[in-house]
Amino acid sequence: MNKSDHRISSLDIFSGINVLIFLWMCHGVYFDRFVYYRGREYLWEFFVYALIVLALIAGIWKTMRNCQVPAWILVLVQAGIVLHFAGGLAVWHETRLYDKIIFQVRYDKYVHFFNSFVCAVVLNFFCFRNRPINRWLKSFELVFLVLGIGAFCGNHRISGDPYRSKKRCGRL
Repeated sequence: MNKSDHRISSLDIFSGINVLIFLWMCHGVYFDRFVYYRGREYLWEFFVYALIVLALIAGIWKTMRNCQVPAWILVLVQAGIVLHFAGGLAVWHETRLYDKIIFQVRYDKYVHFFNSFVCAVVLNFFCFRNRPINRWLKSFELVFLVLGIGAFCGNHRISGDPYRSKKRCGRL
């Protein structure tokens, strides 16, 4: 495919919007928080993290660029990203939304449930779309794939975050 043949796809727009959001968040939120928690002497670390995230976005975009990703999947993924941002940034009655309890459940549990659902939808679309498989076996595989991804991400987040109190893990 020639460069002139490439039309802007929904994935191009999605990736561009997320790069802009990430850069805006780095400037408006992440930088100040990083300096507050780690100090200016570790500022290089902030830039390393930022470059890694930008490289991941660019790598995923380049890898997935020729895939036909339906806009509705990108909307679901974007909704999950927005729910995460809202949880960390929005304040409701002087409490961060992530710490708010709604119907006896903390907000972050709703976000993780939604993102697990989105993960299952994405995996189903890309991994099982053209694969003839028993419906029950597919459901079983999807559940365990999502659980595995969630466990990996959860363990990385807890062990990789020196500011997170171990007492909070698993708390409603």
